[in-house]
Amino acid sequence: MNAPVGTELPLSITTLAVTLTAFDPVRLPAFAGSTLRGAVGNALRRLRCSTGLPDCDGCPAFDRCGYTQAFLGTSAGPDRPRRLAHASPPYTLTPSRWTGHPLYLQPGETTSFSLQLLGETGLSAAAWEAGIRAAGLAGLASARGRATATVATSHPWRPQLRSTGPRTVRLHLRTPLHITKDRKRLGHFDVEAFTRRLASRVEHLVDLYGEGPSPLDHATLAALAADVRTADADLAVVTDHRVSDRQGRAIPITGIVGTVTLADVPGPLRDLWRLAETLHAGKGAPMGLGHVTLEEPG
Repeated sequence: MNAPVGTELPLSITTLAVTLTAFDPVRLPAFAGSTLRGAVGNALRRLRCSTGLPDCDGCPAFDRCGYTQAFLGTSAGPDRPRRLAHASPPYTLTPSRWTGHPLYLQPGETTSFSLQLLGETGLSAAAWEAGIRAAGLAGLASARGRATATVATSHPWRPQLRSTGPRTVRLHLRTPLHITKDRKRLGHFDVEAFTRRLASRVEHLVDLYGEGPSPLDHATLAALAADVRTADADLAVVTDHRVSDRQGRAIPITGIVGTVTLADVPGPLRDLWRLAETLHAGKGAPMGLGHVTLEEPG
């Protein structure tokens, strides 16, 4: 990363902080990200669909539909393909921290999550807010417990790339982190693999939804990561499942959670790793897997 101190990542982010207050008894699974994303997506589709067709593929309004651009991650630009099969959508959903247990809410009790909108999503923040509120009123998870949603929307902001000098950092893996190396899922925290995967994701998002070239230097970041030393780790491999409405089946979720402390981490790496707080890393990042926060103790 050759960007000078004070450089901004050329990716505008708008954060929607959501508080759900249960109207009925609500049960959310241990990993609620997939459930919440599905509920919001279904609500957005109901609100925005102009044709009433059961499937977006083949819809004559596909190219001009705000829902397909915003939620499915299609390209809005004339120079890009009609649909990018492997494109990450222009949002990340951040659920509450992994506990390993379902969350039961009685009427009046609350839980929270956030939604980060990346660049121009194809829908306004107000449209997303309407979708979130409609999702709560339609009912959540299999029991369809209803909830009211209060949404606080930030002004658009850009991540700062400003860190200097090596420091000790503590990474908190708040939701399961699924990183592969040589096509195999890792059961431990690999600094180089995490760095490479996160850098690739950030560059991908900047390329799709940003306002300029990515300042990331992959070769430099990889070289810096190779010299970082793990000082302590308290990690566990966890397994859960999510229900896919599209596939109609339960899909396993496996990843690592916990805390890892790393010594002598250079500023450019800290800047990159801090992006995982908002953009997440690894498989399932848009729905909230791979939510990693960075702490600089002392």
